[in-house]
Amino acid sequence: MYPGGVGGLLLLLCVASFSAGTAAQASTDVAASCDRNFTAPVGDYSLNTTGPGNCTWQISRKNTGQTSIVFSQFLLGTADYLVVYDGDGNHSQVINATGKKDSFLVVAFSKKIRIEYSQASNVTVGLAFRYDTKDCLLHMELQYAGRVFAPFYLPGQGPLTCQYLIQGLPQTLDKVLALSFTDFNIVSGVLNVTDGNSFNSTKGSATAGLPDDFIAADKGVNITFTLANSSIAQTFAAVYTMVDQYCSTILNVDNNTTISVNVPGDRSPLTDCRWILRAQPGYTLLLNLTTLRLLPGADKVIIADGGSMASPLVSEMQSLPTEGDLVTSSGSELWVRLVVGDVPGDRTLTVHVYEQANGGFFSGSGNITLQPTLDNSTATALYYQFSAPLGQQVQITMSENSLLYPLASLDFYSGLQPKAQPLVSFTTDTQAFPVTSPSNTLLMVARNFNQRENFSLEYQAVDQSCNVVASGTRGDYSLNQQADPGTLCRWTVRPASQQGTVSLRITKLSLSGNETVTIYSGVMEYGTTLATFDLTNMAQQLPKFSAPASKGIELVYKSTNTCKNCTSPVVMATYAVSQGVCGGLLTEAAGQLTSPGYPGLYPLNSDCVWDVTNTTTNTTSSQLFFLSFNTFQLGQGHFVRVKDTFNGTSQVLAKYGGMMTPNDIIVAAESTSVEFTATSPKTGPFKPEQGFAAKYWKLDCGGNFTTKAPTGKFATPGYPKPVTKSSLCVWIVELPAHGDNSTDRNSVQFKLTVTSADKKQLALLTIHDGGSIRDPLLPVVFKKTQTGNVIARTNTILVMYNYTATTAQDGTGMGFSLTFSAFSCNKSRQCGGAGVCIHPDWVCNGVDDCGDMTDEKNCNGTSTADRSGLVNSYWVPICIILGLVFGAILAFLIPAIYRRIKYPNYSQLRDLSAPVVT
Repeated sequence: MYPGGVGGLLLLLCVASFSAGTAAQASTDVAASCDRNFTAPVGDYSLNTTGPGNCTWQISRKNTGQTSIVFSQFLLGTADYLVVYDGDGNHSQVINATGKKDSFLVVAFSKKIRIEYSQASNVTVGLAFRYDTKDCLLHMELQYAGRVFAPFYLPGQGPLTCQYLIQGLPQTLDKVLALSFTDFNIVSGVLNVTDGNSFNSTKGSATAGLPDDFIAADKGVNITFTLANSSIAQTFAAVYTMVDQYCSTILNVDNNTTISVNVPGDRSPLTDCRWILRAQPGYTLLLNLTTLRLLPGADKVIIADGGSMASPLVSEMQSLPTEGDLVTSSGSELWVRLVVGDVPGDRTLTVHVYEQANGGFFSGSGNITLQPTLDNSTATALYYQFSAPLGQQVQITMSENSLLYPLASLDFYSGLQPKAQPLVSFTTDTQAFPVTSPSNTLLMVARNFNQRENFSLEYQAVDQSCNVVASGTRGDYSLNQQADPGTLCRWTVRPASQQGTVSLRITKLSLSGNETVTIYSGVMEYGTTLATFDLTNMAQQLPKFSAPASKGIELVYKSTNTCKNCTSPVVMATYAVSQGVCGGLLTEAAGQLTSPGYPGLYPLNSDCVWDVTNTTTNTTSSQLFFLSFNTFQLGQGHFVRVKDTFNGTSQVLAKYGGMMTPNDIIVAAESTSVEFTATSPKTGPFKPEQGFAAKYWKLDCGGNFTTKAPTGKFATPGYPKPVTKSSLCVWIVELPAHGDNSTDRNSVQFKLTVTSADKKQLALLTIHDGGSIRDPLLPVVFKKTQTGNVIARTNTILVMYNYTATTAQDGTGMGFSLTFSAFSCNKSRQCGGAGVCIHPDWVCNGVDDCGDMTDEKNCNGTSTADRSGLVNSYWVPICIILGLVFGAILAFLIPAIYRRIKYPNYSQLRDLSAPVVT
């Protein structure tokens, strides 16, 4: 049997020679008899021969007890072998060895110990051993590095105690001995290590781990190995080497310890520095490597999680990573090594080490609970590093947390280093959700804890490409098609910047029965369901969904299938974060509002609020808010609302939806808001539209005239004085569409009076035939400073006056007043089907003013329609003929009568145009 458990006896080149002892004689001729029987308490033997042969040696003692045999030289051929028996029978074999081996120790307990040697090769062999029936002591050869193994023995024969004396090379200056165990399989014994000053004792057990490394104060180490009688084979193995004395030690870390090493360029090559860092029991270590300047080649820093070189490797580096190197321990120890090669040049290493009452390194799966204690109070942070096997991810699920202190937070980072932006942060007002690392490592930092803060969490390794947490400005997701049936996969998007809006779009979707994909605003546990797709509706239009960046958005795939050969699902999606907020404060005097993504389709779950602020400098009057839509296309159940909120009470002033562009609106600017909501129907149909684009202005004067009164009047401020300041004014006049009879229609009839007939001033005044600036302008003709009655086509007009003063109070503006009334008409006096009154000047004027020729019909006098109040067309030629006749009478008859009276001699009328002959 070979102790050590790591490949048996490892080879080192050793050359040793032993002289013949007093109890035995060396034989160089195998052909001659080489058998020996040793009876002295102590003896040795050596054999150097060439050629085949066999030897048997027997060690005899009077009483049973512990006999140790040290094989200091063992150079056999591959066909040669040596067997040691603890007793006479072949069943008592302790070891069967061949080839070349390091020094090793055999312990036997019988009165008779038999050693059989067989040589089949023709090579020269070397063999030397020494036995001792009292002491079990192995003096290791003086060398720079070597290996130590437990003795070979038969279990259950009795207790044993052996000592190993290890000495490094005495000629090496500024070096000490470092011992590291590579195997420790002791269940009922004790292993002690000492250098005369320090002492390490490790008691064996079924769960015992490797003993800590030992760094001696000088070049010597003593190992004592004591075993109780046990039927279980117990072994250990260790390596030792010389390390640099000035930078190798065991450090008990106080609250803050700094390791600083400067290796000068002229130092002898192969510098080897080692530190074993220890915190008090129950604490962990936090190591922050801040300076590392090494040279190419063999230079490197190695960090292991524990007190041994064989502890799990945490980090191995030749340069400092960009984000620094932060290392935590899973227990109370860390092992650090600096190796410097033979390239000339200076090296520098600086490491800061801290104790942590909480935090540390965690792998696999488990639970962590941080209770409110005084140890929680920290001005910096507690670091928790998590690791999963390669190919898997770390998932953290908070079962509870209490972050009462306003600045307390739990910050999660991808990887093991605290990068600039966390993956996600939980604070006092944040609801926790499962966090999954992008890779197989994750860092959690508890910051600003103030004794009362606490949390409980579960960490576990989960399949890769199923659960993802994203925090960037954009990204994509593709469900792992190998996701197991019956699984739950989450793609959680929580932008690092809490400002703006995050939008998510499913780009490809293929599901089977019992599979669903659900989109949440927020997260599944606390969020709002926006949509659920399954086999029945996955073929619908796949729109965008949006949510505030502060809430985030989540895609959850869920399968309840139990089949083994299910069709693989396809779920692909993208997201993007827009820093522009949908909504906000309207602080400018004029601007534009658009739905998200305009002129493209807006995302579902859009929720935008624009609050109007009063920016007027006029303290005697409130500002007005004027809103005009350019385009308007909203899906079913999606609306634009204009609200007035006063003292917490909200009143809807206007609500617009559908595909028809609404009229313009004027409201008070103060406490007014514009809202756009596009509620997602959850199960479809998912049909967003193009949305809307609108312009707004803050008015200096104007208003709405929506009244049932037949007349009304408004004027510019200070009228009849002209406007003296830059002013934008809009008035909307809207009369009832119908008169007293439901078939009667009303149009606005108005008359304007202005203070100036200057054409430039008049050009600043526009009147639209309808309720929006999109509607056509009404032609207005002034006679000096007034107009006649102007009739609109509809029951609504919009009046806008936009004056910009060249200098303050320059007095070059224009004032005006407008008087309006209703122009009513019954059905017979309306354009066909349009409900528009036929204006008197439209009738038979040769222009299709109605658009359907209604105003140009029956213009030959044969109309039987009731046109009372209007002029019939046949009177026009009659009036022309009568006018001609009357003109002839005036031209000829009147002069003849005059002459008759003045000249009585004339007894008849004559043509006054004819020459008079006398």
